Amino acid sequence: MIDDFKSKEALNLLGGLSGVFHKDADSKEEYCKLSFETIPESKGVVLKLEYKVLKEGFGGYFTKLKNFDARMFQNISFMIKSVKPISKLKLELKSDNEVGVYLLTNISQKYKKVTIPLNKFSGINNFNKLK
Repeated sequence: MIDDFKSKEALNLLGGLSGVFHKDADSKEEYCKLSFETIPESKGVVLKLEYKVLKEGFGGYFTKLKNFDARMFQNISFMIKSVKPISKLKLELKSDNEVGVYLLTNISQKYKKVTIPLNKFSGINNFNKLK
């Protein structure tokens, strides 16, 4: 497990920094905010992102994996939902000199479990030192 968000800190369980980014950090129109919320019925904690991105912009969440060796794993798995439906979301995994990309589609307003095989990330073959 990379993170369960129970600490409500910007550090994952590997000790890697987590945070948000967006194209123009000085913009008053664009933003990306990170917070944590406790879900009373499950007693779990979720990561919440609030964002506004302009048409040519981008923004998102990152978590540093500190050279994590994922070769013994087959998939990445998480729960996701959105306040309003999202047609696509870009996920990236980075190693020393590769960037793997996966486009997650059809994110709805209800939680769903997503399981993505690591070999479905295009552009990356080396999973032994994920950044």
